[in-house]
Amino acid sequence: MGSPIGGDGAARDPRPVSGLLVGLVAAALSGCTPAPPAHESAIRSKLDDHSDPAVAAIRVLGMYSWCTATLISHHTVLTTGHCGLGDMEAAFGTNVDQPDQSIPITTVAVYAMPAHDGKPIDVAVMQLASDPVGIAPLPLNAAPLTDADLGHPIRHVRFGATSNAPTNDSGIKHSVRNALDRIDTTLTLGAQATETVVSVVSWGPDCDFLDDGSDDRVDTIKDWIIETVSAWDAPPTFGPPGSTGSGAGSGANGGPDGGGDDGDHGRATAVAGCSAGPGTLGGPALSLLALAWLRRRRRALS
Repeated sequence: MGSPIGGDGAARDPRPVSGLLVGLVAAALSGCTPAPPAHESAIRSKLDDHSDPAVAAIRVLGMYSWCTATLISHHTVLTTGHCGLGDMEAAFGTNVDQPDQSIPITTVAVYAMPAHDGKPIDVAVMQLASDPVGIAPLPLNAAPLTDADLGHPIRHVRFGATSNAPTNDSGIKHSVRNALDRIDTTLTLGAQATETVVSVVSWGPDCDFLDDGSDDRVDTIKDWIIETVSAWDAPPTFGPPGSTGSGAGSGANGGPDGGGDDGDHGRATAVAGCSAGPGTLGGPALSLLALAWLRRRRRALS
């Protein structure tokens, strides 16, 4: 989820806290970084994001967007564990103040685990009251990266402010390109064709708030995600980076965890960033959902 984002005319605090960003990994099969879509307009080094329909803002009390989440099954979103509050809804669209559709959240399940690398894995899945109309869930990654993927481009998508200075854009979905800067040496990456959710990022990068963000890989908690989501929805699709399996909810697996072929190494893209909010909801309930197969420090977005 992301940081609180004012909605319904509420004033926004431009200070970036942490924001939950959706991590999507896509392969540039040609070996080149794909150009930004024509419908994206530049904002400094960032872009207004009018695509990525599966990326939603989590609104609290119908007013504040507290976090960013991503649709991973018919009526289930993936986000960070520390952002769960009462009376929440998932707002799909580009502008959290004018969402295309908002769906109440009925159930929140937070992953409980021992500390990992000094920090707990901060992940949650949330059940929606109904399926969002016209939005396909994103597949999740079951395979990790290697050192050969360091420096490969990633794409971050999130709701939140783009600067410490007042910008009045914290309710807008943004995307920005970055690069992987550190990867566990035991991971592998398969050939990619579509974007795949790889990790959930807790806290934001260089957001002048607490610590820099770190990524919690979804492949390491695949069994928990499948078991938890299956209690109310079809299990999410898992596969190697960029795979689509046999469709969301099929439970099809690939790569090292699912027995599929890892394929050749490819280039990856992903999503993440800082968010900002009014600061009246009680501190840092922000997180980033990013597609990176590792728990690592994230670079600043600018």
